[in-house]
Amino acid sequence: MAVRDQVIEERGYRCEDCGCLGVKRKADAGSILPLLEADHLLSIEERPDLRLDKGNLRVRCKPCHSRRTAREQGFARGRR
Repeated sequence: MAVRDQVIEERGYRCEDCGCLGVKRKADAGSILPLLEADHLLSIEERPDLRLDKGNLRVRCKPCHSRRTAREQGFARGRR
């Protein structure tokens, strides 16, 4: 099983930001549940050695992951 899937299962299929329940695969998302992703706390670019380290992963739903990425890249609303 992929590290990504292990982390999502171990953390109870919940987004660690908003707490929503989600699914691992888009095919499983036939319901209203959002897709979950394993997001790197420290980017692979910064720390390639932590790419598969579970301690460097956070489970986020797609909307929370997108918001975090936008914020980090300076595209968040209200930012000047």
